Amino acid sequence: LPCMSKFIEIINRGVSVGVISQHKILDVKSITENPMELMLVLVEFARANNESETKSKRTKSVIAGKIELAKQGEKVWFAVQKPSWVVGVSNGKFILDEERVKLVKNIFARYLAGHSCSHIAESMNESQTPTLRKIKDGIWTNSTVAELLRNKNVLGWFGINGVEIDDYFPQIVSDKVFQL
Repeated sequence: LPCMSKFIEIINRGVSVGVISQHKILDVKSITENPMELMLVLVEFARANNESETKSKRTKSVIAGKIELAKQGEKVWFAVQKPSWVVGVSNGKFILDEERVKLVKNIFARYLAGHSCSHIAESMNESQTPTLRKIKDGIWTNSTVAELLRNKNVLGWFGINGVEIDDYFPQIVSDKVFQL
């Protein structure tokens, strides 16, 4: 286990390590006096690593299954990998937050009217407009605005794990507006 050498290196540098699952604090002295404690920690490391690998495989399998359904045209909920204005899926159709859609369109309109990303962000903050992700105390920045203006999700595009699907989400900005 690669973690064993790192663990021993940390202990040998005089650092005490708390092992919460065993309710113990390990250091050079405790391991020297009772080497079995080191063995128990290593068993715990191995168990945790195996559990992590199992969860990772399950998660990847679920995502791969969803991607296959999406490639076949089914509207699938991808949680955080979806645009912030998509808030659900029902009866094979995405549910949009119309307030957020209006906000996105407003940002594009301001930009097309000649406002800079910095100016748009500044005015959004002055008017205390919540961010698209509605993060408490979130602020708009010029890079947030610029990122939105480049985000192909407004055209309905979706990409995940190297798979790209056009016309997956409802298009909320025209191709012409996006390209300007």
